[in-house]
Amino acid sequence: MTPAWRAAPGGGAGELLVHPPIGGAGVAAREISVLLPPGYAPGGKHPVVYLQDGQNLFDPAIALAGGWRVPQAVSGLVAAGLRPVVVGIPSAGARRFHEYSPFRDPDLGGGGAADYLRFLLGRVRPLVERSFAVDRSAAARLLGGSSLGAHFALWGFFAAPREFGGALAMSPTTRFAGESLLAFLERTAFVPGRIWLDCGSEEGRQRRRRRTG
Repeated sequence: MTPAWRAAPGGGAGELLVHPPIGGAGVAAREISVLLPPGYAPGGKHPVVYLQDGQNLFDPAIALAGGWRVPQAVSGLVAAGLRPVVVGIPSAGARRFHEYSPFRDPDLGGGGAADYLRFLLGRVRPLVERSFAVDRSAAARLLGGSSLGAHFALWGFFAAPREFGGALAMSPTTRFAGESLLAFLERTAFVPGRIWLDCGSEEGRQRRRRRTG
């Protein structure tokens, strides 16, 4: 682990570390958080999960609409014999629409996801891989998010088919930019891997109102 990482509260039974802000071309700098699971082995090869909206993962005090309880989820996985390293990349406030969708919505923006994906693969992933004992194979690398972050995760999994072994898409926003994501998925070639896809019980009840995440 490089000296730049500092310990932070909120890791539960694991260890939460934060790196000073980094950015990339067209992507504003931000802190990167990493949760090392209980039983983390410095000489091992841990699977790694890259989650969007990183401010929602570990500290409920700064989360939007409640935290994700990631440390508790990781502890449950450890009990089942899995020890993933979880990487949290915060969203960029007003530029969240721009970064999380490659498609341009006339009212909400978008269109910058390719730059954000290059930042994740070219800056965040190398930082994580040289700092921690993670498995560097694509099969052990997962891309995830919720709402518009899930929109990005689904797109990114198919847009970079050799980079990820799966996508975690929780309640993905599919109606952004005229359902361009669905059109993209329909015309894109099959990519082997695992996809978790879910939605909440209130999904679709307000179809006349534009809903985005």
